[in-house]
Amino acid sequence: VGEGNLAYLLAVFGFFFGIVITKFGFLKPVYEALISQAVWVGEEEIPTLYNIIGVNKWIVIAVISAVFLFFVFQGKPFQKARKGYSWAVAGLLVGIIAVVAFWASGYYTGRARGLSFTGPLRELFLAVFFSDSQVSASESRTLLGVTFSWSALYVLTVPIGAYISGKLLKEVKLKVPPADELLKVFFGGTVMGIGAQIGGGCNIGHSLTGVSTLAVSSWVANFFIIAGNWTMAYWLLIRPMKDLDV
Repeated sequence: VGEGNLAYLLAVFGFFFGIVITKFGFLKPVYEALISQAVWVGEEEIPTLYNIIGVNKWIVIAVISAVFLFFVFQGKPFQKARKGYSWAVAGLLVGIIAVVAFWASGYYTGRARGLSFTGPLRELFLAVFFSDSQVSASESRTLLGVTFSWSALYVLTVPIGAYISGKLLKEVKLKVPPADELLKVFFGGTVMGIGAQIGGGCNIGHSLTGVSTLAVSSWVANFFIIAGNWTMAYWLLIRPMKDLDV
């Protein structure tokens, strides 16, 4: 969005639309039926990799980190990128931001939420359209009669940061894709919003934040996010190319 691509803006609106029809609209009965099911370890513990295995969490963290670092170093992470930051450096910076987000949200609101987009995006649009993010008073601030949550403000600043980065790299340019592509993007955003609301988060909340807390739900969600990406990449990109070869 910050780089001027209209398709991404429509995807954001579609994402919000999917969230709303799932949490408040005609899909609400399906949503409530699905989230009423829960899995616990013992009587109170939310399933994590370490309490399921029954070992100290730092042992699990050390093993997973070693595996990930092995693959990271296979990709020459310190090699200078042709433009901007390398993936390794960018990933490290995002990780630092994620840690700061845990601290900042906990310090200013009393609830450490970490990075996410599903709930915060919903709260942002509710604040813009209805002047209320619908979160507790301790997690919100009122400005000019509009009540924003901390996370809603964080989502609002992401396009600003993307715009600044795009300007520095000279990549900001207004892009208007064809109408059929815009409809496809909006529909895709809507499906993502439905899945994110039912799944309790998106690829940011689950892949960046949830996976780092070793939550089993986030690892499962991340597996199916990747599977969904691969499936659609095959049907939309790879399969049409194979048909052309024939």
